[in-house]
Amino acid sequence: ETDDNITGSRKNGCLSESLEDACLLPADIMQIYNELTCIRQHLQRESVALQEYRHQVQSHEHCLANREALLFKHQDALTKLRGVEEEVHAKFQIMKEQHAAEVSQLQNAFKEKIKENKRLKSSFETLKELNDSLKKQISDVKQQNKKLEIQAKKTQNRLENLQRKNELCVVQKFQDNVPT
Repeated sequence: ETDDNITGSRKNGCLSESLEDACLLPADIMQIYNELTCIRQHLQRESVALQEYRHQVQSHEHCLANREALLFKHQDALTKLRGVEEEVHAKFQIMKEQHAAEVSQLQNAFKEKIKENKRLKSSFETLKELNDSLKKQISDVKQQNKKLEIQAKKTQNRLENLQRKNELCVVQKFQDNVPT
């Protein structure tokens, strides 16, 4: 029987009768009875204290279980975050390498454009010099052509004059040779 049942049966029945009879019992037995009663009360108090302590331990265990579950959730979240962080770092590294490759490619293309521009500039300067030289030659040829045109006119005029003179001479000779 539990302590409550024993207490109830004492109140209801034979133990309470034995308590009345205990007054009639010798002093040694009464002393043992009192000691047993004290021990029982002490055990009841300890039982109550143990139940309270057990309740506190269960409450503490429940809190610890909740904290442990929360810690596991946080650990899972951190693990996922680490995975995401590693993935982001990997993608960032790939993007960084792609960017470096693009920069290198653009730098090479830029260097090639610079070389091509230098070649074009050199070709342009050569063509400009050649053009200037041709302009000078054309100018010289024009001047020479004008001189030659003037000389040709003079020669033409002289030829015409000589032809007229020759015609006059021929006419004169003919007139001189023709007897009148």
